[in-house]
Amino acid sequence: MTTESVTVLFTDMVGSTALATSLAPDAADEFRREHFSILRQAVAEAGGTEVKNLGDGLMVVFGSESSALSCSVGMQQGVERDNRARERTVGLRVGLSIGDVSREDDDYFGEPVIEAARLCAASESGQILATDVVRAMAGRRNRHECRTLGDLTLKGLPDPVATVEVHWEPLGAAGSGVIIPLPGRLAMRPAVGVVGREAELVSMLDAFKRVAGGDGRDVLLVSGEAGLGKTTLVAEAARVAFDNGACVLFGHCEEDLATPYQLFAEALGHYVTHAPEDQLIAHSAAHGSELARLVPALASRIRDLPPTKATDSDTERYPALRGGRGAAGHCLRASASCAGVGRLAVGGQGQPATPATSGCIRTFDARAGVGNLPRR
Repeated sequence: MTTESVTVLFTDMVGSTALATSLAPDAADEFRREHFSILRQAVAEAGGTEVKNLGDGLMVVFGSESSALSCSVGMQQGVERDNRARERTVGLRVGLSIGDVSREDDDYFGEPVIEAARLCAASESGQILATDVVRAMAGRRNRHECRTLGDLTLKGLPDPVATVEVHWEPLGAAGSGVIIPLPGRLAMRPAVGVVGREAELVSMLDAFKRVAGGDGRDVLLVSGEAGLGKTTLVAEAARVAFDNGACVLFGHCEEDLATPYQLFAEALGHYVTHAPEDQLIAHSAAHGSELARLVPALASRIRDLPPTKATDSDTERYPALRGGRGAAGHCLRASASCAGVGRLAVGGQGQPATPATSGCIRTFDARAGVGNLPRR
């Protein structure tokens, strides 16, 4: 048994009993599966760890208070948006607490666990309740308004708990085109725009149009001295492609952090976090848990992953990649189907890649399925 300091989150599906009795068993099971898919996508986005499924809700832990608060908001927004298209709707209660807990056999015990569970039970449908300590520890990293509710007396706890309500707003109408959002590092456009790179930008967008039109695949390599605006140029091309319906993935290499496969892990992690669950299930059926070695978020989205199906020992030094035939190649091809006009993969920062990452890039370029790419 070990002791850890974590933020604990509990959820509860409101109206689950009425739903189960009003639907056929198979329909009720499908509804529940889709509900938990929404919750797990929020967990994956925030970097949480699912501890267990409680039947009508989840228990999740976080190492970051602000991430836990963002996850709770993402859960409520996802459930509310899903309800818009349903005849029968459900609500969601969320409770959060923080503190030292005991960990044993992948489960957590202690007063913060009880507080989070009791706050979840005390909340109303669509409400998020958290201890005030969670708000205080999140500090300025918390992007969500917290309204003080005072001290609440919770069942089983000797002292009242200082509590806040986390405010959230519904998301806008979901579009019918791009499913995968633009990576955050590409979203900010410079106030002055992109100056003096019109010809290069046109060349990059022409390549995107060719690919979107079904004319093969392109790899564009942008080189230059540090500070010339390579990342700014590529980010602008990515934003334009995204606005035209492309699925944009982004990966980069850090100059002082030699992390193997970082470019691929970051790009594929963004896709796995936001992809439709049916695509991830199909991927897991074909490749098992192979990609989870590179992208742990897959295990957050799909519980009880099957064993890996990798058998190519010659390329074991590139786990999950193995050119276009590996799990990563399958994932990249699936990402293209999320957009109506194609996929744009962006490698950023212009820093040297590790030998492992460079080898993977060469492998993708040379092997079938993704290879034989013209350079421009």
